[in-house]
Formats: sequence, structure tokens, C-alpha cells
Amino acid sequence: MIRIAPLAAALAASMVAGCGTYVWKHPTKDQSGFYADKLDCETRALEMYPVTIVQTQAQAGYETPPSTRCETRDGATTCESTAAGYVPPRVDTRDVNENNRARAVNDCLGAAGWSRVRER
Repeated sequence: MIRIAPLAAALAASMVAGCGTYVWKHPTKDQSGFYADKLDCETRALEMYPVTIVQTQAQAGYETPPSTRCETRDGATTCESTAAGYVPPRVDTRDVNENNRARAVNDCLGAAGWSRVRER
């Protein structure tokens, strides 16, 4: 007979072990040094990759047809009509350089001697 419980527990433990938070560590600098270096890196990244907002149409606009809904209750019928309408397009707004800036900040911090390590 195969015991499933120990196998399931081992699988769950291995999945949880893969999770964790990461922190930046430097061999000679403390947290205040990190914030100073990070601010410098963010400033440089913003110069290289300025905020560039674009709008994209996420969903086309469309017309809704007129409709009538009737309900009969106790022998009496009541109807409710809705006129035709228009639903405007849905537009999303985003900064196309956001990922490039984040990558540039991480690269800059790495070049300054900082390493991302998993916290236990």
C-alpha cells in the first residue's frame, strides 16, 4: 500500500521552500547606504528611460440594441423597454519604460556591489 500523506507533505514543503522574500545585501554598506545608492540608480534610470505614458484601446466601443423585457404576474403583464445605446471603447494607460527603468535600477545596484539574496 502506498502512503500518499508523506509524499504530499514533502511536495508541499518543497513548494513553500521555493517561496521567500529577497533583500539587497552589500559586503560593506548598511541600509542607509542602500537607500542612497538606490536613489542614485533610480535617478540615472529615469534619465535613461523617462516616463512615457501611452494609451491603448483595450476594448472597442459598441452599440447595444434596444430591448424590451416583459413579466406577467397575477395575470397582469408589465414591460420595461431600454433604448439603444453606445458603450465607449475601454482605454488602458501605461508607462512603456517602467520595466526598462526597473531593470536599469537592478543593474546599477548590482554594479555598485549590491546582491539580491533570499531572506530565510
